[in-house]
Amino acid sequence: FGFRLEESTRSLLQSAVRAGVVAKVGKERLLAELKLLFAEEKAAQMLVRLFELGVGPQLFPGVAYGEKLRARLLAVGEIIAWARKTWPDTAFARAALFLAAILLDLPFQEARHLLRRLRLPKDLGQRVLPALREAPALAERLAQAEKILPSELNRLLSGLPVEALLLLMAEQKHGRVWQHVTTYWEKIRLTKSELTGHDLEALGFPPGPAFHKVLAAVRDACLDGRVSSREEELALARSLLAEQREGEEPKDASD
Repeated sequence: FGFRLEESTRSLLQSAVRAGVVAKVGKERLLAELKLLFAEEKAAQMLVRLFELGVGPQLFPGVAYGEKLRARLLAVGEIIAWARKTWPDTAFARAALFLAAILLDLPFQEARHLLRRLRLPKDLGQRVLPALREAPALAERLAQAEKILPSELNRLLSGLPVEALLLLMAEQKHGRVWQHVTTYWEKIRLTKSELTGHDLEALGFPPGPAFHKVLAAVRDACLDGRVSSREEELALARSLLAEQREGEEPKDASD
């Protein structure tokens, strides 16, 4: 791992584990110490060592340590290094990513309860919980899809924090999941329609709830290559709004 514990330090940790010292530490202090650990350059290797020394069950009751978790923690360390180099402008919370990796195999409600016990701040919890809730099913869905429409990929991934996407990539370092996630983050999320609500008003339609649906449908068409110019976007928007005016819901642009 590139670091080693002195024998005296290892003995102290093992004695602390046997004495249940970790369980007696205040939750705020424990969370603060974990954040410091997660910020370390070799955080993944340090977490693996703590689990191997038996500290893990006291930090995260219910989490079973084995080769699967070990591999995931090391993969998260690698994906953090990769993201810092490849996506340098992307901000993410290392603590959220490591916590999600550690708790991923727990039942969702149990993991949420554990996070509450740690008194995790709301903003950090909003990055961890979606990853825990969505990552397993998404990984399976993306792994099975050899090809997937950009608009569908956008619907699947657009509401997730970047930590959830990085966790998906750490779980599947190669193959379809990696390809789908990088395609979404590097291309799809950056693709915008040229139209705004002002353009729809300029077509003679009054503002209303239909604007959001129509603009979303136009963007889907842009993502899937069904329209490729402002003129085509306007024509599609006019058609969809006309349907709405006639009392119909906007139909999918591919119909």
